[in-house]
Amino acid sequence: MLRSIVAVIAGYVAMFLVVMIGFAPAAIAPSFVWRGQDTLDLTTGFVVTTLLASLLAALAGGYVCAWIGRSFKPVIVLAALATLLGLTMAIQNTKKEQPSVTPDKIAAMSYMEKGQISREPDWYAFTTPVICLVGVLLGGKLRVTK
Repeated sequence: MLRSIVAVIAGYVAMFLVVMIGFAPAAIAPSFVWRGQDTLDLTTGFVVTTLLASLLAALAGGYVCAWIGRSFKPVIVLAALATLLGLTMAIQNTKKEQPSVTPDKIAAMSYMEKGQISREPDWYAFTTPVICLVGVLLGGKLRVTK
């Protein structure tokens, strides 16, 4: 039982670390994230990169979880928890109002400030939990079948 709990936690930590590594280039090059200094629109490259980072993170999380848990059951728990968390965040995103900020104010904002007020497209917000679900299960399956 304890092994399974540790496996789920370790899988989630692995997912977090891979996502942070995937987002690192964005912190260095804000022009890769935003279409311009005075807009909150994301670039296609950034969206694709974050979706790929989400998939890699989910695969890693599932793999680590199965490796530590030594079975597929903890992977199912991790997949369910991560998907539930992702869907909760997606629903919260839909309730977030579009910011009514002038381009001049946006241009004066830091990278972090833009991230806090921007709103993800709904399709993106609901795609990420699906990618997470599939990725965690596939990552766990890769380890269990070895």
